Amino acid sequence: MPIRYLKRNLIPFKENLGNDILKKIIFFSFFTILFAFEIFSQSPSRPEDSFRSDRILARAQHAFDAGRYSEAMTLCEEARLARRNEVLWSCFVIANVLNAPAIKRAGPFISDLMPILEEREEYDAIEIIEEKIERYGSDFFGNSLTKLYDYLESLGDYPESDFLLAKIYRLEGEYDLAMQYLERARSHSDILDVPAVKFDILYEMADLADVIGDDTTYEKTLLLVVEGDGLYRNRTMRNAIEKSVKLKRRGVDLAEYFLQLFRSDAINSMRAYFELADIYEKRGDLKESFYMTAFGVIVGFTHAVEILDDRLGEITFDENERRSLEHFFTECGKNEDVMSWMQGRGLWRGFFNMAVRARKNGWNDFAVSFLEKLSESCPAPYWQTAARLALEEHY
Repeated sequence: MPIRYLKRNLIPFKENLGNDILKKIIFFSFFTILFAFEIFSQSPSRPEDSFRSDRILARAQHAFDAGRYSEAMTLCEEARLARRNEVLWSCFVIANVLNAPAIKRAGPFISDLMPILEEREEYDAIEIIEEKIERYGSDFFGNSLTKLYDYLESLGDYPESDFLLAKIYRLEGEYDLAMQYLERARSHSDILDVPAVKFDILYEMADLADVIGDDTTYEKTLLLVVEGDGLYRNRTMRNAIEKSVKLKRRGVDLAEYFLQLFRSDAINSMRAYFELADIYEKRGDLKESFYMTAFGVIVGFTHAVEILDDRLGEITFDENERRSLEHFFTECGKNEDVMSWMQGRGLWRGFFNMAVRARKNGWNDFAVSFLEKLSESCPAPYWQTAARLALEEHY
């Protein structure tokens, strides 16, 4: 078992790699091979706190931040093996419980088994079960101890460790190996301790693909970011957006109407939408470019409004209150951190691009409405000027 485990997990990417890279992997992995033999040459034992995988990975992150990359690499592999030991221990404990006659007679339901485990003083099993239920909830396992055991068996990989290794290899210019570790981390993202780290992994993959000129992987990875956010595949939302931007002015402020109509909290998708919009514009797909820009604006605007709502203790911009877009811009201008966030996340650029791309699709009334608002009230001078020039160019 130790040799099979090491072949499968410690050096998983040996195919198609150069000798220099292989030598580097073997060098920094030598200690962890010895560590692995120590782990697997004996029955699973309860992990000591100082050897917990999350603590070892924290040391790896500290070494990485300090620029000690060889040390960080070794610690990443040590963390991976420690995680495997933790999984073996948890499975060993729960398997013994499941095989106990009293447990078999009581049935599989966790709620029924906990009193029996307490009576039998199965404290290790209780600790493992309670930790998983606290994190995921009993419904995640269907209140079944057997399903909890099956889930424990799936936790042997350590995507956080792979993610950190990928960043180290990228800094060293070994892009192929970095991408393979990122793909490994992504493929096991369902067992991340913090699920939102999945988006960090995907954005790192997209960024690396862009750097190496892999346009296909760049686009596909950005699409993975937005795949399940409730916007990208929402045909009803797309139809409603197109209907709203095709309206004629006739006394309706189209910019305010649009922002009163749509909301989304898919904040992790914002950057992906703006980057996808640029991809599709370069490709000449102007309609899809507009949709991606609009989705990014909706997400970013929703988030900015929520920040201001919490801060002001009032509805800053809501369809019921019908507060003006000028009011929103004014409040943004009063909050330096909000202004910085909108600039850093590309939301001001998103407002401008949405208007320009609407014009390219022939939706001129909508475009002019947004450009007028930006030219009159935008607290970011650059984009206020850009909107004014765009209006002058049109006229």
